[in-house]
Amino acid sequence: NPHAGVEADARDLSQTGWGVIFTHDAGQELVDVLTPLLDLRRAQAGERFKVFISADGYRPGESKSDFLERHGMGPGPANPDKVPYYLLIVGGPEAIPFSFQYQLDVQYAVGRVAFDTLEEYAIYAQSVVQAEKAIQTPPRAAFFGVANPDDRATGLSSEYLVKPLADNLSQKIS
Repeated sequence: NPHAGVEADARDLSQTGWGVIFTHDAGQELVDVLTPLLDLRRAQAGERFKVFISADGYRPGESKSDFLERHGMGPGPANPDKVPYYLLIVGGPEAIPFSFQYQLDVQYAVGRVAFDTLEEYAIYAQSVVQAEKAIQTPPRAAFFGVANPDDRATGLSSEYLVKPLADNLSQKIS
């Protein structure tokens, strides 16, 4: 993933990391209602899961550079061992300004959730978890071709239709 600046499979959070940024003074009840989502991401990202809150959280007036420096990062490629590549900002622009998000988004993949009530945050977290758990494995297919020894048509069909089709599709899936 060239945007991340690290050698990683962008779909594998254990390689890229996942983190959530709260304000330094976010309440525990906000963290609690997001726990289903945080638990899911922790399971997916493993050691590269990070919650930025309290002393590690966003501080008023802080720039991207200030925030990253506090967490051992500077300009240059993302290092998911220090700051995860995927980051979720929690709170509206009055708490964490859009300018901070946009600056951070140059180097990281940044999203934001901002709701008016704890209940809305809880619904969001539960919905994401339910949607991801409902994702099925990709469809599978089996190809077979009859090739009778004395039948040129079935031999041609097996060799030049079924085999290339199966080979082509298996390359696209892997």
